[in-house]
Amino acid sequence: MPSKRPSTTPLEAASGGKKSKGGPAASGHKKKAAGTGLKLPLGNTATSCSEKLFAWLIHPVTVEQFFEEYWEKKPLHVKRPDAGDYYSGVWTKAMAEKTLAKHECRFGESVNFARVEDGAKVMHNGEEGEKATVEYMQERFEDGVSCQFMQPQRFSKPCHALMERLENYFGTLWGANSYLTPANSVGFAPHYDDVEVFMLQTEGSKRWRLYDSPDDDGPLPMDYSRDYTEKELALPYFDEVIEQGDLLYIPRGTVHFGCVSPGGYSHHLTVSTYYHNSWGELLQNLLIPGALAKAMKEDVAFREGVPVNWMRYMGRLMAPVTAETAAREAGEDDGDATAEEEDDSSMAEEEEVEKVARVPPQGETQADPEALMRARKAFKSHVKELIAKLGEYVDEDDAADQTAVDFIALRTPPAPRAGETKTHGPSPAAQGNLLVRWRNPAWVRVAVESDVETMESTTLIFHCADNKISQHMMSDDASKRTPGTLEISGVDKVAALSEMYRVWPDWIDMQKLGQGLTTSLWEEGVVQTKAPPEGM
Repeated sequence: MPSKRPSTTPLEAASGGKKSKGGPAASGHKKKAAGTGLKLPLGNTATSCSEKLFAWLIHPVTVEQFFEEYWEKKPLHVKRPDAGDYYSGVWTKAMAEKTLAKHECRFGESVNFARVEDGAKVMHNGEEGEKATVEYMQERFEDGVSCQFMQPQRFSKPCHALMERLENYFGTLWGANSYLTPANSVGFAPHYDDVEVFMLQTEGSKRWRLYDSPDDDGPLPMDYSRDYTEKELALPYFDEVIEQGDLLYIPRGTVHFGCVSPGGYSHHLTVSTYYHNSWGELLQNLLIPGALAKAMKEDVAFREGVPVNWMRYMGRLMAPVTAETAAREAGEDDGDATAEEEDDSSMAEEEEVEKVARVPPQGETQADPEALMRARKAFKSHVKELIAKLGEYVDEDDAADQTAVDFIALRTPPAPRAGETKTHGPSPAAQGNLLVRWRNPAWVRVAVESDVETMESTTLIFHCADNKISQHMMSDDASKRTPGTLEISGVDKVAALSEMYRVWPDWIDMQKLGQGLTTSLWEEGVVQTKAPPEGM
């Protein structure tokens, strides 16, 4: 069951990518791209808005084509030669300067200054904790030093709106960093990251080269790489200039290296996601621990003791040498067994399991390699049996609820919508005959918690309406953050709350929730109300 405190803090979201065997695709067209000149296709309808936002981000590649051909597979370069202003409303150099002048942006927390010197990254920050200024940025820029602005959604309303819609659509955290690089300069050494990266070229242009990793780390690495030197890298499989208005997507694990040509400059916004968001981490953090706890409580097989002195025959160097293994090592046995022999062996192992689980090889048999090998096979067979049985206790729904609560605690708060008022409709406390719906289902999670001692159930409603954009993707006290929470005794309202998800964006009668709960949700800012049509 979900807790009220996040169990994980997946906050690192730098620029990143992935190793690709196929070459990157280039999508370009002479016709002016849809959305050119628009601020952002945001609108007020949550689901369509979020999907349209992502479709706009990668246009003209379709969402379906992107996930089938590129996502976690290979890079994508979207060219927009006639749409240089495509991303101009999100985050610009002028916005960054205005932010430095208006806000307390400190070195190492909100901004970093760096340059590659003699093949290595050298930081050019002021004193740690000091406030960065516009003048400092301009001076470093003239010196050929790059500026990294971290999590600009904390200061930019368009960037906040972009990040919120992406989190709505993907159901996971997104981070952002912008990089302002002067002419004939390199800000960061070649490296790869542990997130999926979308580079939005907002101003100027930058030459990017993509490489296979020189390390034997395989695709989709779990952690970011060290900085590489150019001498360590083979020839790039991608070497192109990303122009203003273009998009470059690189899956995690892609070694990337960017530089700016003489006489130009570059400013791009990197938005990234899927930090530690793999099947393996879901199993490791939630599914397996929860299933194991449940199995140990409900099934005696998981509580039985391991065989006495089992380390006598288990371990990398403790495997006994038998005539069979000696022959295999000498190359005298091809290792192939007939189906009848395999069946007999399997039956013998099954018969041995019960005995070996309780009685270790004793006396003279301790020195008998054949007996030790039978004990070893029985042990391994029993472990596999328990692992297979563990699947019966996996609660995928509970893991999903826990993940959702963690996400809601750390995600962006709702971005302001044009034309919306703070109250989102007439007060339910004053009118009993209203219609109600979620403002956005992606902001809310409903779960049921049961007390194991009293067997009483509580309905929990978690939401992100109280989250602070100033804290988004910032690590300070992240593990202590909790989502907004409403608790309701019993499960009487679960059906109505579930219906609001199921029929959204349609409305339901407020009486299904009750005036009290509707009022509480309305005051929290997570539902909208409206008067019903005449005649209802």
